[in-house]
Formats: sequence, C-alpha cells, structure tokens
Amino acid sequence: MKKVNILLSAWNGEKYICEQLDSLLAQTYPDIEIHVRDDGSSDRTREIVKEYLVHPNVKLYEGENLGFRGSFAWLLANCRDADYYAYCDQDDIWMPEKISRAVKALSKYDDIPAIYLGDFYWGDDQCRPQWQYKNADREHTLVKYITSGDMNTFGFTEVFNECCAAGIRDRKPLTLCAHDQINYLYCRCKGKVIWDKKPTAYYRRHGDNASPQELVGGNRLTHTLWQVRTFLLQSGRERVYEKFQEFYDAYSDIMDDKEKKTFELYLNKGHQFKKALYRGRYRDKAAEELMMRTLFLLGRI
Repeated sequence: MKKVNILLSAWNGEKYICEQLDSLLAQTYPDIEIHVRDDGSSDRTREIVKEYLVHPNVKLYEGENLGFRGSFAWLLANCRDADYYAYCDQDDIWMPEKISRAVKALSKYDDIPAIYLGDFYWGDDQCRPQWQYKNADREHTLVKYITSGDMNTFGFTEVFNECCAAGIRDRKPLTLCAHDQINYLYCRCKGKVIWDKKPTAYYRRHGDNASPQELVGGNRLTHTLWQVRTFLLQSGRERVYEKFQEFYDAYSDIMDDKEKKTFELYLNKGHQFKKALYRGRYRDKAAEELMMRTLFLLGRI
C-alpha cells in the first residue's frame, strides 16, 4: 500500500488543533503518517500535540519560528520516504475520505508530477459550513492564475506525489511564492492537475489565520472586498507580480515556450491593448472581468 505523509505546520494553534488532529486520525486511508512541526509556538500547542504521540503514526518536530512558508518547506525537505504528501493547516477539519479520494486519483500518474485538489466548505470560527467553494467548476488557465492573483488553490486541499515533491525540494526555497502556489504551478507546467468536485474539508475562518484572506465566517462580501483591494489595486498587484516573478526566475527551465511567453507578457509592463483584448477570461464574474480589462487598457496593472 502506498504511504501518505501529512505535513502539518502549527503555530499557536491550541484552540483548534485537537479537532484537526482528530480528523486526520479518522481518515479511512490506513497508511498515513502525520508530521507536525511546531513553528515556535508560545501557547500550549506543543503540549497538546505530545498527547497525540501515543499514536505511532504521529510525529512532532520542535523548531524556531520560520513562518508558514519556511515551516512547510522544512517539512517537505525533511519528512520523506512517502509516495504522496498532503499539506495541512492546524485549524481546519478534514472529512474521513479525503486522503482515500486523493490517492485513488493520483495513482494513475505516479510517473509525472501530479497534484490533487479537493473542494471544500468555507466555515465560520466553529467550522460550521457556510458555502461550498466549487473550485472544480471554475476555469483554470495560466493567464487567469497569473493575472487574478487569487490563486483558487489552497494548501489544505492539495495532495501531491513524490515526483512533484522531489522536483521542488531539491531547489532553493522561495521566500515570496507560497508552498501551495509553488506545488500547483510546478504540476501545471510540468505534470498533471486533478480537480475533485466533492468537498473533502471544512476551511475554518476565524480572523487569526496564517493565510491573509480577510474572511471571518465565510462572508462573501468581505472576501470580495479583500480580492479587490489585494489583486486589483496597484499596491496589491505589485506584490502579486513579485511572487510570480520569483517563481518564473526559479522554475522557467521546466516551462515550454508558450508558458514562458505568458509569464513574460504579464510580468512586464506594456502591451496593454493586447492584454485588454485577450480572448480568454481573467475573472469569473462579469463585473470583475470588465474592471480587469479597463485597468489593463489604462495601464494601471
């Protein structure tokens, strides 16, 4: 049976980490190891995780604070010897069949870098489901990904194979582009991306999440306002482009000519009419699509 390493980075997670660990131990897939790295917590996170060490498949690593990017990079570099890997946050809840569904989907692509992304429910601070994200129903293109910035891929939904892990861990860690973005882009450019329409997790939004979405309780309005401020206003756009430039500089060797040209076009200023008249879509919603094209035409992004 193929082995799955679940990579969980924890920081001051005493409030919710028990629910997450319980959901991991309740997975229907039998061959998993849960690798928890405490990222320099100042609360009782380490003590709580130590109580779970009675389970032989739970491992704890204590270290200095690296931030979530550095902490996940450490886990990927040091927790090896598995067929598949899954990133895991400390405050969500996974459904029992999450890993089973991922392994079944990925098992067809062991010879190329492949990543599985499950759907999920946005949850409130009690992880009560608010609405289903339905990510698999969205159009996913490289142009849309680079220009929208709102990646539509989340680390806790990702399960990926050793081909993907090996191709990433042997390179210099990136400091701007997040772990989940790197995995998705690597597999998109060099391998296979698998979208699952079935929700397999509850995404808890409580206001203190490491990820920056200002979405407490799954409120659609606050999420939309966050998207506009982060991805459409000039200061936010510059940060988005910096992340993708970092990925391009580090991974352009795996890209074909079309992918390279896409990155080069949108990461450089100019060609505003070409961008404004692009035949595909930039955003899912019509109003956001019109705004993007207008901003391109005016040379604002």
